[in-house]
Amino acid sequence: MADIETEITNSIDKDGQTVWTGTQDSNGNKIILDVDGDSSITADTDDVIDIEVKAVDAVKIGWQSVANTGFISIDPAAFTADATENTHRLAMLNSNAITIPTGTTALVSAVYLTEPNITATGTVTTAATMYIAGAPSEGATNWALWVDSGDVQFDGALTVSGTITGNLTGNVTGNLTGNVTGNVTGNVTGNVTGNVTGNASGTAATVTGAAQAQITSLGTLTTVTVDDITINGNTISSGGASTLAITPTAGQVITLDGAVTVDAGVVAGITSLSIGGAVITAGVLDEDNMATDSAVGLCTQQSIKAYVDASGTSVGLLLFYGAQA
Repeated sequence: MADIETEITNSIDKDGQTVWTGTQDSNGNKIILDVDGDSSITADTDDVIDIEVKAVDAVKIGWQSVANTGFISIDPAAFTADATENTHRLAMLNSNAITIPTGTTALVSAVYLTEPNITATGTVTTAATMYIAGAPSEGATNWALWVDSGDVQFDGALTVSGTITGNLTGNVTGNLTGNVTGNVTGNVTGNVTGNVTGNASGTAATVTGAAQAQITSLGTLTTVTVDDITINGNTISSGGASTLAITPTAGQVITLDGAVTVDAGVVAGITSLSIGGAVITAGVLDEDNMATDSAVGLCTQQSIKAYVDASGTSVGLLLFYGAQA
């Protein structure tokens, strides 16, 4: 193979350009590209091509045994940007159009990535098709990823370890895991795992899980329906065909109005009872002579029988109205 310097010296000038043919061997030597000699191409490390710009290896092509590098690694030199212009480390402008011929093209994109195609003979802790290591901190507002315009589509699950701040408008189908601070407008189909603080409205909302610590509302819940039970204002109703059952666990009692208790079929704490318009407040009196003569008390069957037997009267029918004999 010819020496590059000799080949260029002996090359033919064509249309004002220096040209040469055949395979050239630089043998790891640097090819200087600019006038001051600080931009060049070299391959002084086997299988690694260095593109030097402003005396810095700005681009490396080839595998390197260095953390956080890839087959193509870009690390340009420091520079002073124009303060009045938007500035980017990497810009894909796409000023020239892609022409799609007659027919159907399933997908056209500016950047297309496939999964990294890993053969894992060891353990890979985390793998990603695209990984953003961090966000800047020097701006008045800082983002690790900013979609300035257009819709965003995630065909897989979206996992958020931090906080979503702002308004989420549209339909969420799948699992939304994490904290959302702001407004969610649209339909959510799937599971919402995390804390919901604010107002939830719509045609249906289902809360599932082994245990729910608390569901609170800062406003007014007008009507709540759980299975066949509906709570609306001061009314608890059942829309089911079966019996409405209130069943406490063993050892617990049902308390009404803070005083009346129901425990295993025993009702206690009643201070008065209204039957057919008559109010009973004296309870059940066990008096064989009925000496109390109470208009607000009931008497036992034994007291009635003893009173009748003692009076020596034969009674075919004994009719009581209210609590008076």
